[in-house]
Amino acid sequence: KQWYQAEYGVLETATDVLSQALLHSRFTEGEIEEARESIACEIEMFKLGADQEPIVTDCVHHAAYGGSTVGNFKICPAENLMTINRGYFMSFHTANFRPSIMV
Repeated sequence: KQWYQAEYGVLETATDVLSQALLHSRFTEGEIEEARESIACEIEMFKLGADQEPIVTDCVHHAAYGGSTVGNFKICPAENLMTINRGYFMSFHTANFRPSIMV
């Protein structure tokens, strides 16, 4: 019984952390800038010949499911990088991260 209680405590903590991150994100300018830098590095890696499979998969999904979220690119096009701001994140988050549509 102690093992179960300990495991449940870990699961409860993990669930709390995920819920805070998903439902109460702040999207500070620092966080957004860090994300831009990370994405820029990934884009550069693809340009330098990194595994191209994710790009091909993105293109196939976009061609097949262009009008839905499955058709959205997972890898940010470089030209969109500077257009992403706090307002964009807040709008997307409000529309897509609601408990009523989360699984």
